[in-house]
Amino acid sequence: MKIAVCISGIARGNVKHNIGRIKEAFGDKADIFTASWKEHKNDYSEQYGAEYYDEPTLHYNSWKDCVTDNPHPKYKLYKQAFINQDGPAFFLAQRKKLMNATKQLIAHAYQLPNIPQEYDMIIRLRWDSVVSTKLDFTKYLEQSYD
Repeated sequence: MKIAVCISGIARGNVKHNIGRIKEAFGDKADIFTASWKEHKNDYSEQYGAEYYDEPTLHYNSWKDCVTDNPHPKYKLYKQAFINQDGPAFFLAQRKKLMNATKQLIAHAYQLPNIPQEYDMIIRLRWDSVVSTKLDFTKYLEQSYD
């Protein structure tokens, strides 16, 4: 098993701590690859050797494709704010933040062609992900091969 941990997005939060936890959780079983947007290059992304990509401008609202409504009460308000651009001010303010959530997947897609073929397990994380060191991931990694 050869694991590539792919970290992408905007390098922010307690990056040093988060990457330390990743290294502690996976040890020498995993290699870490980092990526960020050129427009958000910073000391963290530079320190961890990130590859850089042009940040995409989204011209598409993926919330419009939600054909099945989630029963959670907030979902209706989020969807109303996103599609109709009306609703409570809080949800309208979240619109830009949630629109950018799709970029996490795009960043990972940009990153994958640069991961050597020798890796047979890819773990996608954000820079601000905190990985538990109390959980042994081996069992779950092995199950993923089934």
